[in-house]
Amino acid sequence: EAIVVAYEQGMAPNARANEYMRLAMREGDSIVVKDGHSYQEKLWYTSTKNKQKALWQEPFIGQFVPGPIAVYTIPIFKTDKAGEKKFAGVLCVDISLKFLNEALESIPIANSGFAFILSSGNFAIGAEGHREAGKNYRPQFFELEKNFRSRDQGLFVASVLDETDAVVYFRRMTVNGWTYMVVWPSQKFFEEQRSLGRTF
Repeated sequence: EAIVVAYEQGMAPNARANEYMRLAMREGDSIVVKDGHSYQEKLWYTSTKNKQKALWQEPFIGQFVPGPIAVYTIPIFKTDKAGEKKFAGVLCVDISLKFLNEALESIPIANSGFAFILSSGNFAIGAEGHREAGKNYRPQFFELEKNFRSRDQGLFVASVLDETDAVVYFRRMTVNGWTYMVVWPSQKFFEEQRSLGRTF
């Protein structure tokens, strides 16, 4: 959706001394370039500067791109006259999560279940059709983090959705630490299990 370049003070091209951030994005059939400011204290900038390595950032609602976005940041370095490599800024790729929401919404899941993705910071992605559910997961899943953050996959029963029991399947994504989850109301889930048992 957008590409951003943000420099440290005095490290931008043409010896610009003040803030220097440029964002290129598509608007209709055109590519537009916009200026940005007050970025030095933003988490995507400070985390990349401090760790000095490429990072997947927590999803957030973008200032320029409408809706939630995922951001991949890469540090920029310059070599000074003494041959030392110095941090010069951050290059970002902003990716709209609309396609991910649509993909998750399209997955057919029986027994009134639905799928979504939980970021490492408990940001619910893909719960657009279950917006209230997505909001409710954040505090409850925070309490249950020990149940699934320490494992790669599993199945457990939890009290979510305003204390309604639900069965939750999870599987961790190794690339960025996000977790793919499927949730079923426990009554529907266990009814299906009992029905299968009777059939067998």
